[in-house]
Amino acid sequence: MPGGTSGIELAREASIRRPGLKILLTSGYTEHAMTNGYHDINGLELLSKPFRKTDLAIKLKTLLDSYEYIQ
Repeated sequence: MPGGTSGIELAREASIRRPGLKILLTSGYTEHAMTNGYHDINGLELLSKPFRKTDLAIKLKTLLDSYEYIQ
């Protein structure tokens, strides 16, 4: 990421600025490693690499279906 910001730092800041925002983080690390220390980020979902297009589609559909849209 530009400026040395990590994806997890961006996710943390986004969750603070936009409460209720759903965030999908993808990583080559295992899900166990990814969840270590990230419990403070509301709305964070994890998808470990490698993943299939179908896995991504299912995860995105799940996130979008659970999103509460504000009019």
